[in-house]
Amino acid sequence: MTTIRKIVDMTAATVMADADALVVRQAAASGGRKLTLSTLFGYLRGKFAGAPILVGEGGTGSRTPASARRALGLAVPNVPKRRRLTGSAWLSSTSAADNDWRAVCWAAELGLFVAVGASGTGNRVMTSPDGVTWTARTSAADNNWRAVCWSPDLGLLVAVGDSGSGNRVMTSPDGITWTARASAADGGWYAVCWSPQLALFVAVGYGTVSTQIMTSPDGITWTTRTSPSANQWFSVDWSAELGLFVAVSVDGGTNQVMTSPDGTTWSLRSVPASRSWTRVRWSAELGIFLAVAASGTGTRAMTSPDGVTWTLRTTAADNTWYGLAWAPEIGLWAAVSSDGTVMTSPDGVVWTSGTSPAVLAYRSLAWSSELGVYAAIASSGTGNRAMTSVSAHAITYRS
Repeated sequence: MTTIRKIVDMTAATVMADADALVVRQAAASGGRKLTLSTLFGYLRGKFAGAPILVGEGGTGSRTPASARRALGLAVPNVPKRRRLTGSAWLSSTSAADNDWRAVCWAAELGLFVAVGASGTGNRVMTSPDGVTWTARTSAADNNWRAVCWSPDLGLLVAVGDSGSGNRVMTSPDGITWTARASAADGGWYAVCWSPQLALFVAVGYGTVSTQIMTSPDGITWTTRTSPSANQWFSVDWSAELGLFVAVSVDGGTNQVMTSPDGTTWSLRSVPASRSWTRVRWSAELGIFLAVAASGTGTRAMTSPDGVTWTLRTTAADNTWYGLAWAPEIGLWAAVSSDGTVMTSPDGVVWTSGTSPAVLAYRSLAWSSELGVYAAIASSGTGNRAMTSVSAHAITYRS
């Protein structure tokens, strides 16, 4: 811990990137000991545990991973690595089973991609250390699992679904062994995210206003919260910098966004156009929320600096966009669709089509900082219901 503290204090420390991962190396340390950014951020959270870490001063984002990245000189995206990724076709991977895969996340501390699905018998989870080789895992129940997220603070994976009786949550410390948990209500749970600043999971979905939001401090005990509108809430994300949860829905006219500072009290927000908004994500580096949609003409994306005021953006194609992820190290958004397509953007405004290896119904997308790779999963295909980008780290230089 002394070594980590010296690095945090920038004592004889050098920030560098190598072909494997972004690391912090203490220049004077014998043997050149490496520390991942994930480990560093974990230390920062622990260091400030007794301080007002929740959302910094008025939600300004102090003491967050993004602010640490800026302090360490890593806020500027690596453009050559971005070009490496966007200039290459995506690659097919062999899925563990031909299930209806619906969601994937990256757990840095486990070094695993974890995917959950809505079909299969006893095997509705699969894991992969690289996005290439996938292994089937036994799910806690054969529910329709719709979303999964990782809490590095708790060392816990949480998945939620829209079927099952009283057990629409399952948790795992390692992606392998899963335990069924009692959901607060039998709602149609479609999304879940973790706020490290509030130490809180938030899940959203469809149902009545009293059965479409629930929160939990530990992934085990869940409490329902009141929704401002009985929309089909499809996605939710957290911004530490704003101190705000934002959720989007696939219906509801132009009132298709809701926000909350605490997961308990929610406010309805309007959007510039009615769309089937399927995914929302936050970029601390850009200071924007980005949402993508499955419907609309020409403008199936929108951005917001505060979760309240939204601006439509022109997308690369009018496809059914379902998966969305931000890669801070290379400054790149990527989205995948159930039409089998990919698009990328450095800013959420200008989008470019990419090349996927197969026309499959891609449903979800995750970024691994450690691997420099996006991984996506699909609900169609034969033996190939997963794909990855090339690794942004793997650049060949002249020597």
